[in-house]
Amino acid sequence: MRPIKLYQMPRSVRKAAAFALAAGLVIGAISCSKAASSAPPPVPQVVVATVVQKDVPVYSEWVGTTEGFVNAEIYPKISGYLLKQNNTDGDHVHAGQCRSWMQRWSAS
Repeated sequence: MRPIKLYQMPRSVRKAAAFALAAGLVIGAISCSKAASSAPPPVPQVVVATVVQKDVPVYSEWVGTTEGFVNAEIYPKISGYLLKQNNTDGDHVHAGQCRSWMQRWSAS
């Protein structure tokens, strides 16, 4: 292979090569001439907390509806004031057992 002589290259190629060489030298000179190192950045502030072991309540929140699958309308068969209740909620009641005393009144 025969070497290419500089004067045989087209003028535009020589200009592009000269520009690339000059740009490389400028970039190299800028990158090597760093200014004196500045002060290190300040130490960041850190919040420190003590560790405490304790029980934490676990709870969940759910979206629900108050509309039942089958809605029943409940109406009383008698009317009056409740005088005494012989049982509490959740007690077992047998047939014929007196559960409450009511004072009857009529709407006449």
